[in-house]
Amino acid sequence: MVCENCDPKLNRQGRVIKVLNSDWKYPVCSECGDEISNKTSKSISTSTSWDQYFHKLCTTVASKSPCLSHQIGAVAVRDKSIITTGYNGPPRGIPHCGHDRLMKDHCLSNYFANLTGPMNNHPVNRIRSECPRQVLGYPSGTHMELCPAQHAEENIVSNAARNGVSILGATLYMNSVIPCQKCYGTLINAGFVEIVVECPTPYDRWTQFLIDSSDIKIRSFEL
Repeated sequence: MVCENCDPKLNRQGRVIKVLNSDWKYPVCSECGDEISNKTSKSISTSTSWDQYFHKLCTTVASKSPCLSHQIGAVAVRDKSIITTGYNGPPRGIPHCGHDRLMKDHCLSNYFANLTGPMNNHPVNRIRSECPRQVLGYPSGTHMELCPAQHAEENIVSNAARNGVSILGATLYMNSVIPCQKCYGTLINAGFVEIVVECPTPYDRWTQFLIDSSDIKIRSFEL
């Protein structure tokens, strides 16, 4: 245990800390010898695992997603170094679902305007703040023509290509399930060798054939 006044550089992973006084009520700093209290003491914290680290990054990246349904973050890593990141959302400069899209996407607004329902709960009013597919009760992964977003996996590959960065041999970390069939095929072609997800369940049943036929390793985060 060291006190707050001691050099923080001494507080490094793997360093042995000695408590010179066996009476815990009045512990002594092993660096300066001063008596310290629990309020001013600084214990050596164990380093987080790589899975914990990248999972937190996925969650942070996902917080940028404007999707009204799910917020997914993805991080491409090689040799424990971040290559690029991506989250689910529409292409650059394109309005996401909500009021702005409703005002500009005439195909979508006309589609919903033709639906019937009580005016106070009319679908065209609900999609100002809700996912259009959820408003219509469509199962997840269906009627994707109503969704302008690119999945996090697609955006991570696009971001790498945009910046001229190779992701061959990389690992993909995601705070989600196993990618959909379309994205999984993209990941195969991009050269990913491992996918780490929260739950090793396929997004849709059509992905299983690609999973069985490819060499990509799939596992869950070890948190």
